Order: sequence, then C-alpha cells, then structure tokens
Amino acid sequence: MTTNSDFKKNYSLFIKKPTYSIEVFVWEMEENFWIWNVYVYLLKTNKLFNDVKSAKNLPFHGGCTLDKFFTNEPALGIEYEWQKEDKTLKVGCDYNHLDDDYYNQCNPNNGIPPEIISDVDRLIQAIEEFNNEIIY
Repeated sequence: MTTNSDFKKNYSLFIKKPTYSIEVFVWEMEENFWIWNVYVYLLKTNKLFNDVKSAKNLPFHGGCTLDKFFTNEPALGIEYEWQKEDKTLKVGCDYNHLDDDYYNQCNPNNGIPPEIISDVDRLIQAIEEFNNEIIY
C-alpha cells in the first residue's frame, strides 16, 4: 500500500525564450538530500536543434549528462488544424558528481543556489551567441 512517505518532493522552474527554454529541476532523493539538474529544451527554430554535438558542448556543470529528442503529438492523431507534431531536443546536466555534496544539501525552499543561477546565465549567453540572438 502506498503511503505519504513513498512520495518524493520535486520542483521545476523555467526560463522561457522564443526558441528554447531552460529548466532548473530539483528532487528530494531522500529526506534533506536534493539532486539538482539543469535542462535546455531546444525548439526546431533554434540553430542548435540540428547541431546536437554543439548543443552537448554547451557550458554544462560537469558536462552534458543527458541528450534526447522528444516528439509530442496528440494521442488520437492530428484532428484539428491547430494541432501539430512537435519535436524538441533536451540536453542537460546534473549536480550530483563527486565533490558536489554542497548541492545535495541545498533545499529549494531557500532558493536556487547562486552557482546554478550563474551556470544558467552562461548557458543563455552561449545559446544566444550561437544563434546570434539579442541577449536580453
């Protein structure tokens, strides 16, 4: 039987841009032990979408540890003009490497660790420089 203690907490925070999004995701592996991740979701309109090697070489903490294409489409097929198939490239990293113990102690209720925010800023700059987009 499932109990309340079987459920694990997680939090997801997003930055949305026209051709990509960045997610900071954190989940509680066990009580007061947190795993942090940063994921970039690249849309087809982003130049990095078709250059997976460059996308994996973005300045991720500890290097890229995830790269996947996701295809989303309506379960019953496309029935209406506004429905469409959508494909996204997801690349990302985790903060659970050797010597990352500091991050495991960072409770998201106290905010995103400043080092992760700096990493997100570096990702935004690298993505926008690659795409020659205006940095906001």
